[in-house]
Amino acid sequence: MENKIMQLLMEKGRVSMNNDIFPILFEEFGEAPLNEQTYALMSDFVRQQLGAVQCAGINIICVPQFSGVPQTGTLFVNDVVYEVISSCW
Repeated sequence: MENKIMQLLMEKGRVSMNNDIFPILFEEFGEAPLNEQTYALMSDFVRQQLGAVQCAGINIICVPQFSGVPQTGTLFVNDVVYEVISSCW
């Protein structure tokens, strides 16, 4: 099985949950019903892909991307970005 998350990290140095990982999940699980079992499978899939990145010697950090409405004091996580901080390649 190819690791598309690792490929993107190697090419771009970062991957976005919204722009990169969600499309991969929909490609892999697009035909599955959206239910608790599928959500668990999606989480396991991402965990395995990111675990393989670490095993390959690519160190990453997870950086939340925030936005909000200052007038109401609300804060949202718009995206989660994984960035390479060091690698063996």
